[in-house]
Amino acid sequence: RDLSEFILPDFDEIRIGINAVKFDYYIGNSTLEAVWIPIFQSTIIPGANSIWVPKKPDFPMPVNYDYSNSEVEKKLSESEIAMKYSYLGSAIDFELMAAYMWDDNPAMHIYPQPDTTLLIKPEYHRLPLAGASFSKAIGGAVLRGEGAYYFDKRFAAEDLSVNGIKEKDYANYLVGYDHNWFGVNVSFQFIQEYIMNYENDMRNDEFSNTMTFLITEDFLRETLRVEFFTYYGIDNKDALLRPKVVYDIADGFEVQLGANIFAGEEGNFGQYDENDMMFMKVRYDF
Repeated sequence: RDLSEFILPDFDEIRIGINAVKFDYYIGNSTLEAVWIPIFQSTIIPGANSIWVPKKPDFPMPVNYDYSNSEVEKKLSESEIAMKYSYLGSAIDFELMAAYMWDDNPAMHIYPQPDTTLLIKPEYHRLPLAGASFSKAIGGAVLRGEGAYYFDKRFAAEDLSVNGIKEKDYANYLVGYDHNWFGVNVSFQFIQEYIMNYENDMRNDEFSNTMTFLITEDFLRETLRVEFFTYYGIDNKDALLRPKVVYDIADGFEVQLGANIFAGEEGNFGQYDENDMMFMKVRYDF
């Protein structure tokens, strides 16, 4: 993912193109998929002088960085692989998947030094996972959900005797509801992350809860779309509000006008409270 501008670009712009080999096998309403990624691609983070640099933890002493272990070697043994089974049925659609991947974000290993400084060494680690998803139409609406279980993820901790890192399994899951009322599309999502066997000195919270809300409506024979999308961080009471108007001038040619409004004092969104902005975007697809 490209997070150099936080999560503000369109989803298709955040995703990074990678080289991969994909295999699909179809059996009736079922599909088996396998993806092999020979070269690992890490998350692109904001530059040091960017307004999107996330808030860093406070350390009790000066800090130095060692990037000698901050890259994954480009060899076959370090590649990634994922497999998925999907089923499309009249009653329900569902998917099952598993992957042997790398964590896209490095763990920050901390080493106390004799001169009373701290040496931080970013390092990437394997992150196996298993997951599932489903969607079901119910009375004109769609109920959907997905979840993933991650094994041995490295989390930041206060305990320097373990180099500020603790390995824990964690789960990430969501439930969503989509409906169209009289031409107005409405969508809700509840998202939760849960760290197993939690310890109090960990920098992440045991539970992280987020909600999203989306409402859209088309006007002028579907050439004008009015949209309002919101992320709400339940734990920190922070939010990102994203009103937007999209006008289709011609096929594949549109103009967007919108705003990104951050609210709160801390959390994923509140930390950017001073970064409110308006934007205009012209897009041409061909």
